Amino acid sequence: MKNYSQALSMFRKFSDNYSGDDSRKLNDSYLRTGDCFYVSKKYAQAIDFYNRAISLNQIGGDYAMYQKAVCQGLSGDTDAKISTLNRIINGNSKGRYLLDSKFELAETYRITDQDDKALAAYSGIIETNPSSQYAKRSLKNIVFLHRRLGNNTEALAAFDEVVAKYPSDKVMNETLQLVKDIYIQERGLQAYNNLVTGNPILDITTASVDSTAYQVAIDSYFEMNYVRAKSSLEEYIGQFEPGLFSVEAHYYLAEIYFEEGDKSKALTNYNYVITQPVSEYSEPALKISATLNFNSKYYEAALNNYIELESVAVQKMNLLEAEIGQMRCYYELLRFDYALDYAERVLNNGDTPVEIKNQAYMIRGKVRFDNGNFDDSYYDFKEVQKSINILGAEAKFYMCKIAFEKGAYKNCEKEIFELIENFSAYNEYKFKGFLLLVEVYVALEDMFQAKATLNALIDNANEDWVKVRSRARLAELEEIERAALEQGEDNDVQIELFDEE
Repeated sequence: MKNYSQALSMFRKFSDNYSGDDSRKLNDSYLRTGDCFYVSKKYAQAIDFYNRAISLNQIGGDYAMYQKAVCQGLSGDTDAKISTLNRIINGNSKGRYLLDSKFELAETYRITDQDDKALAAYSGIIETNPSSQYAKRSLKNIVFLHRRLGNNTEALAAFDEVVAKYPSDKVMNETLQLVKDIYIQERGLQAYNNLVTGNPILDITTASVDSTAYQVAIDSYFEMNYVRAKSSLEEYIGQFEPGLFSVEAHYYLAEIYFEEGDKSKALTNYNYVITQPVSEYSEPALKISATLNFNSKYYEAALNNYIELESVAVQKMNLLEAEIGQMRCYYELLRFDYALDYAERVLNNGDTPVEIKNQAYMIRGKVRFDNGNFDDSYYDFKEVQKSINILGAEAKFYMCKIAFEKGAYKNCEKEIFELIENFSAYNEYKFKGFLLLVEVYVALEDMFQAKATLNALIDNANEDWVKVRSRARLAELEEIERAALEQGEDNDVQIELFDEE
């Protein structure tokens, strides 16, 4: 609590004394102050600062609204909580906290015995977000509510839906405990025995042994005895699959293989997790699988992982990770329209770090450049070149190319000199700039400077590819000059411009 108190003091001091016009900074300060009060269980003060953030109408407003609702509930003001949650849901929001708000509203209705409203809210979640973790929990709670209302037929129908959708998930066993008595009453003991016998999720005897075996394995994992944990997890999977803890076992086994550097076996186990009904392990498994596939240049597989991650992500940063991943994969797969769409999403996400924004600007700029949209692409590259790194160097080179393509040769010359001066450490783009400078001089009919630049590159460049291209271009220019002299056309030489790439 001491650290939160110190943080609270710093944020309060900043917001109380801030006199600038950057509402984003002020908004961030309000959110962090509200969070500090929330953690300290000072809910009235937290609500006050969340309201201040909401009034600024900046990115993060959906988070502030959701946290405000949570604080209202914890303060005992259930009506206000419901009102705030409905405001989020009915506000045409597509933000990260829309689904959280729907589930929290359903839970609030259930806890306050507003059963009809709770049933409608849970059903809405299942209909609109069937792949989310909330759908599974909603279906289980629908079974609970029907039992509470005495709607046995509806409770069993909802349980049948659980069995159909989540046959190898613990939620089936959890839900069975809610309807076991009426299942036997309505459908008979034989039907119950048929349901549970041989099903490792439901069979009580098997489940007991299953749980014990898994616990032994997982204890070793959390004791960081990974050799023993790996052996025990593999034995568990071999003996009980599909078992009560198959998803967990495969996930932790994947983690061990990942740490050992066996990416192939890690992927195999992560993929098992991914193919099962959505669970708390789906999100991290998809994120790591996507990264492994992308780094191995399996872009289609990575793309599929990122698409699924976007649909199930609960953590805000993983949703951003899914958008970034799709942007990169679509670009690598030459599906530029989709790459452009996701670059826009990444740029519009207030949580995107600067270095990732630069990647998005770069992708958007390249697509625009290839489409001949030089003015808009110049804006993107101008943003990236503010960073003195290799991406900034590439962006500055594209700015030079745009000036050249537009025939603004003097401006291109100026851009190239800035590239050479500011990004001298990045040889690839520095030398590409020099080679483009040659073409600028050719376009300006300054053959002396063009050849002098090429000779300087041949004598001084420390990259073989630069020397090869410089010699080739110099030979071309000299041949063109000789041909022109022989024809007596020194002052009217038509020279084909060299491809600077």
